[in-house]
Amino acid sequence: MGQINFLMGLHCHQPVDNFKSVFEEAYNKSYEPFLSVLERHPRIKLSLHYSGSLLDWIVENKPDFVKRIKKLIEKEQIEILGGGYFEPILPMVPADDAKGQIGMLTRAIEKHFGYKPSGIWLTERVWDPALTSVLDELDIKYTIVDEFHLKQAGIKNDKVFGHYSMEGFDDFSVFASIKKLRYTMPFREPHVTIDFLKEISKRQKTSLVTFGDDCEKFGLWPHTYDWVYKKGWLEKFFGLLEENDFIRTLTFSEALREYRSMGQVEIPHSSYPEMIQWCNGSFDNFFKKYGESDLMRKRMLYISRKLKDLKEKKNIEEARKELYKSQASCAYWHGIFGGIYTPYLRQGVYKHLIKSEEALQGNDKDAEIEMISFPSNPKKNDKKNIICARNKFLTLFIDPDYAGSIFEIDYKPLSYNLINTMSRRYEPYHEKLKKRKKTGIKALKKKVDNNETIDLYEVLGVRERNLKKFLNYDPYRKFSVFCHAMDPKTSLGDFIKSTHADTSESSFFGSYTHQVERKNDSLSINLKKDTNVYPARRRSSNRVHIGQEEGRLLRLNKCIILEKDAEILIKLDLENISTKTAKFIFGIEFNWSIADDAFMRPRRQKGVREIALLDKFCGLKINHIFEKPVNAWSFPVYTLNETEKGLGKTFQEISLLFHKKLLLKSKQKYSLATRVRISG
Repeated sequence: MGQINFLMGLHCHQPVDNFKSVFEEAYNKSYEPFLSVLERHPRIKLSLHYSGSLLDWIVENKPDFVKRIKKLIEKEQIEILGGGYFEPILPMVPADDAKGQIGMLTRAIEKHFGYKPSGIWLTERVWDPALTSVLDELDIKYTIVDEFHLKQAGIKNDKVFGHYSMEGFDDFSVFASIKKLRYTMPFREPHVTIDFLKEISKRQKTSLVTFGDDCEKFGLWPHTYDWVYKKGWLEKFFGLLEENDFIRTLTFSEALREYRSMGQVEIPHSSYPEMIQWCNGSFDNFFKKYGESDLMRKRMLYISRKLKDLKEKKNIEEARKELYKSQASCAYWHGIFGGIYTPYLRQGVYKHLIKSEEALQGNDKDAEIEMISFPSNPKKNDKKNIICARNKFLTLFIDPDYAGSIFEIDYKPLSYNLINTMSRRYEPYHEKLKKRKKTGIKALKKKVDNNETIDLYEVLGVRERNLKKFLNYDPYRKFSVFCHAMDPKTSLGDFIKSTHADTSESSFFGSYTHQVERKNDSLSINLKKDTNVYPARRRSSNRVHIGQEEGRLLRLNKCIILEKDAEILIKLDLENISTKTAKFIFGIEFNWSIADDAFMRPRRQKGVREIALLDKFCGLKINHIFEKPVNAWSFPVYTLNETEKGLGKTFQEISLLFHKKLLLKSKQKYSLATRVRISG
């Protein structure tokens, strides 16, 4: 029987904008009890990683815990891993930001623990070949990937038990976490893992076997606290490691010193198998699937570029730290947990982007309007022109090529994006609603009570009933100031199901010509489009046909005026420039990231002159004021998405459609104006 050198790397992280109660719960259920068990087993060695956002909380709230960690470091029982401070996906951010974040966490670890890390935790194990030179420049010696990475590089199954240096970089190595261990620890009886290690020892004289995973699995994940601590899984497991002489635990740094590299590898862009499945092969595909994620990334890259160009600007360090916070990975992707579907995580990204930009602006609060360039494809250096209008209170981002819509409104006093919205889209796990009638949570609880082994991947069932009625999908992004020409029979139900809109390029959803100008204290964006309207209730190829054999050519002038203070005036002038009468419903749609209990059910309102929405969490208020009465439909938008508690609905935004039935003869005009007043 050969020697097994067992390497364990535990990753501890909470997003910077997570609720403080979650930090406390994670500490009490996972981080503290794990360390307590480890302290009772001084022969067990392992490596720990604490993200910067979690470390900040620990230092402030649990100073004795810092002392306990430091004591274990001094005893050489543990080592601390570095990484990106706010847990960014390193290939997603510019190289300078990656270096800055890693350096920031390295300095914090040196400050609090008197220890300089030589390895890093690779967020979600997302690897890109360009990282090698970045990490080599920082004198990083190793990181943990997945065995899947090595297999992608051509390494055979029986050769993943060791460490490999990267092609052209002899001083940088990778260790491969073994997938089976991620499924047995702690979800199977402790002896299952020991038996697996024993099998490996029979085949090889000496092996380095790596386990790298989230510490939250040990206590914070559903039902694991009872299993891991009350039922004693971790205590038993550490005891078995100590009892079996063929197993030796050590840190990654010790393994590097004692064992030579098994060769050089060149790893392609990769991650662990589950992530590869979720993103269809490349992490960048998340940006293609979720436009909301791509938009946050583009805003982040835009500000990063501004920071790079303004090296001597006052407040640059404050701006840079806020930028780094906006790069926290959790809100940019989606797998088992909520991720991009979690509104407060996305809002946290925007909060830090707004604060970063405000720090760069400084006292320069004058109203201004400009064309800015967002990177449409960062890797190809492609750019897209966006209209940006700002004053002391608000910043508006308008895309003339996407229906002349406003896709972001930043309310600066609260650093809040009012259009932090999410479209409803199909996810493969929606099939659960067709196959599964009820959740298996109760059955799993019984397994814990009966001291039986549990599998956390069984937990993620359906957490709520009657969800099928929420299975609606949006063919467009849920921005604001969309104009619609709809069939006269269109209903609130059609609006809820998102079957009301013509999203073809030739509709009001196409590209608009635009002009921008400054008038006294206001900024004006004039958008214009001619379109053939084909209203109807049926939609094919995202085109709505109104039931008239021929289209009616309409001309729309949309004027968005950012006035002084926190007010936006929107003026719509519509003209039938065809030779025939046009009969349709004309509407303007707004989507607001506001949680108002009064709008948490579908509503119809007639003869509306003013509607007010008040967010119950942050107190932000939006008033819609009309010069003449209109009708209004509204409904709360819920996505159906996976979370750590299973498949359920998540509130995203309030969707409103102000509308009027029109019968426009040739050359006849119709005008509508609404003032949006924001306060909080």
